Formats: sequence, structure tokens, C-alpha cells
Amino acid sequence: MSTFSTSDSATPIVVVEADASVRSRLAMQLGERAVPLESLDGVEERFTSPFLLVLGPSCSLVPGATGAEDMLARRSDIGAILIAENLSTEVFQRAMRSGMRDVLGAPVDTGQLNEAVRRVSQTLASPARGATAGTPIPSLDGEEPKAPGRVITVFSTKGGAGKSVLASNLGVLLAQRAEGTVALVDADLQFGDIAVMLKLAPQHTIVDAVGSYDRLDQGFLESLLATHQPSGLKVLPAPLEPAFADQIGAEQMNTIIGLLRTFCDYVVVDTPAYFNDVVLGLIEESDDVLLVAGMDIPNIKNVKIG
Repeated sequence: MSTFSTSDSATPIVVVEADASVRSRLAMQLGERAVPLESLDGVEERFTSPFLLVLGPSCSLVPGATGAEDMLARRSDIGAILIAENLSTEVFQRAMRSGMRDVLGAPVDTGQLNEAVRRVSQTLASPARGATAGTPIPSLDGEEPKAPGRVITVFSTKGGAGKSVLASNLGVLLAQRAEGTVALVDADLQFGDIAVMLKLAPQHTIVDAVGSYDRLDQGFLESLLATHQPSGLKVLPAPLEPAFADQIGAEQMNTIIGLLRTFCDYVVVDTPAYFNDVVLGLIEESDDVLLVAGMDIPNIKNVKIG
């Protein structure tokens, strides 16, 4: 049996799909790097890390998400993308739990598929500009490496549950009582209210960080943060207009969070009350996720499936 190693010039893309015609089409869309397979059997033994895994629509029908959960739990060096016929909330939730890096709708456009592969491939091919959980941050003065900051994401499956109130109060409380720097990121990109709730008149928002993405570093990001004077909390506000939300993708958001980890001890993230690529990426990068719910039956039902 042939094997693929990390010394290959290009990271292999393993395409798994039971339907032969769909499998062939996906392989053609991905080009010569694609290795089409009917099932996941023997994939770990055949491919050494890192590699990309594209799971076709038939995989999303397997009970317990995709059938790849165990492998992805063991291997953090696999970048997995799921293609699903029905992009429902349930599918996004199952994909998130099983370790998917991205979820695309079927039939998938060639450009969209290759863009997703490019994004996921970048996370495997080179270290992130920011830090991730458990990765010590090098010290330049000979001291012990600084542990990356803890990311706490606040999420709710329904609006009006008090999610933003909890996120802002948690940020203020940590800034007042915890040692070190605390940042609060408003990732409700269309209708974020954190700046209003904290009575801030920010000069910059997260749009400025994304607009200067190519030169984004610690110093520049720090200059964009507003300060809540009573507590010292650092705040990265949401865009001022909903239209700007389209400019911010999951990759940019995760880079910003990773960079904040390098100089903040806590990063609290407020999110919108629905799943999208940005929210899924944030939850994946978080150390803790606080799920906020009301006591009414619909709210409890949504929390249960969330």
C-alpha cells in the first residue's frame, strides 16, 4: 500500500464519498492533489500527517455526524471539510462537534471548494500568526514562555437571552479582579451592541483590523482596542454598519483572536444567536463556551440541540 508523507511537495487531499459519480466530480474539481476514496477505511494508515480531508455529501448522513469524529479527535493535523446537501443548523452543529474546519453546501462550486481547501491548507502548512490554546508564547527576555490567553466564547441559540449582557459583565468583572489584560471582542458582526452597553464611542472597529490584515501585528491590534475606563477592559467593537459584516471571514476572525491571545490573559467573545462559519471557527478556537438560555420551552429545545 502506498503512503503519503509531509515531505511531498503538496499536501494530499483525500476525497471520501460513497457515490462514485459525486466522488469523481469532486476529484476533478480539486485537481491532481485529490485522492478519491469510497470510505474512510485505512485512511490513517495510508496517509501521514498533515493531510486534507474532504468528506462528500454521503458522509454527512452517517449517524454521529460524519463517521470521522474518532480520527479527528486523535489527529489535530488533519484539516477536514464537510460537503452537505442540507446546510441546516443540525448539520453545522454535528460538523462542529466532529472537528470540521469548514462546511460547504452541495453541489459545491469549484472556486468555493478550492478556496475552502486553501484556507484549511494554510492552517496546516504554516504556524498561525496568533497563538492557540496550549501553545506557549516565546519570551524574548529569557523568562518562562507565557501561556496563551484563555478564550471564553458566549453563545445563545436565541436572541434576547442575555448573551451580550453576560459577555460584557464577564469582561468587566475579569478586568477588575483578574491579573493581566482582558479583551472583549464583539463578534456579532451585524448588530453588535457591546460598545453601546459599555457606553463607548470607539474610533476603530474590527473592520479596521481586517482592512489592514496583511500588516496586522500586536502593536497595531492594540492600537485599535477601545478602553472601558472604569474597569480597564479592552474592547474590539463590532462594525458600525451591518453591511461591513461580509468583509470579515472565519480566517480573519481566528487570526485576530489568536493574536489577542499573545498579549491578553483572557479574551471574551460575544457572538450572534446563530451558526455561521465565523461562529463555528470561534467555538473551535475557544477554551470555554458559555451557552446562555431562557427558561421557556423553545429556548430549552434549541439549547438541547445546540
